[in-house]
Amino acid sequence: MDKLLEILKSAGFPYAYDHFAEGEAPDPPFVCYLLPGSDNFSADGKVYYRISEVRVELYTDQKDFAAEGKRRAGRIRKWREQEMSAKKNKVKFNICNVHYALITVDEDGDVTFGTPVAMPGAVSLSLEPNGEPSNFYADGYAYYTISNNMGYEGDLELAMVPESFRTDVLKESLDDNSVLVESANVETANFALLFEFDGDVKKIRHVLYNCSAARPNIESATNEEEIAFKASAAIPRIYRMRFHRDIYKDLRDLEKGIDKNDPENSNLDLFSLEMFENIAYVMAKHADPSIPDTPEEWLDSFNTFSIYQVLPQIIELWGLNTQTDVQAKKNFARLTGK
Repeated sequence: MDKLLEILKSAGFPYAYDHFAEGEAPDPPFVCYLLPGSDNFSADGKVYYRISEVRVELYTDQKDFAAEGKRRAGRIRKWREQEMSAKKNKVKFNICNVHYALITVDEDGDVTFGTPVAMPGAVSLSLEPNGEPSNFYADGYAYYTISNNMGYEGDLELAMVPESFRTDVLKESLDDNSVLVESANVETANFALLFEFDGDVKKIRHVLYNCSAARPNIESATNEEEIAFKASAAIPRIYRMRFHRDIYKDLRDLEKGIDKNDPENSNLDLFSLEMFENIAYVMAKHADPSIPDTPEEWLDSFNTFSIYQVLPQIIELWGLNTQTDVQAKKNFARLTGK
């Protein structure tokens, strides 16, 4: 709570909890803060980790971007007060500092470990123990219990498996074109896995001394999101104001560059590609105002965006809109002529 008050004080606005007393409210801008709830983590019958929700409200007479900027800089939606002793380890967070070290066994059976190699991009580690206790029964009860410890089995998730791990452990090889090649007849190497947990105040380093790894899964997904485009009489004006170009001319140029019989083998230069992206963005923004405010942000939301699949549809949509507009003008002329 002291930290919260320190942040509010540094913002430079008068502040009060919930509201100012009657007759004591200052002139805007001022701040009121609330503590509407909490989502504490409990263990051993007590709060291990305190998570308090804080709501900060800024009051002004008019839109004030400078004041809102200060508020955003100090905004706290979930205020977390860590009640961890420097000597006690309570909560473990993200896995980090993951390394592997190759195992070498000589003719006499002596084991040595290679220099640890970093594996950046660790996401999660999930291990389950292998082996269950086995009971020996005599005289009608469990006379002796054998603990059958067969290690662990689980999954290590990485943003990307490093090339060094693929070659050192999975025994994939690089060909002359720097392409990784798998072999069905090769045996993978054993290794030690070293890691820490971010948030571990004792910085305990964990080591699994004798590990083996299977080939990683290969997963992907096609972006099946549907894109809505809208063409209207406002599009030429919007396009001209935003990109300072004539959409009629740009669409004609793009249409000339597309081979209608074989769109996938058409050749468009980078400038034409940028024109297409701008036209597609304007029509998409016209159909859905909630999409991002720049073409770059909008395009970043797609895995792929094929010009040769989308452009013919945009040209067809624009042609239908133009025909409708011309027909409407003819009907209007006919009515006014009467």
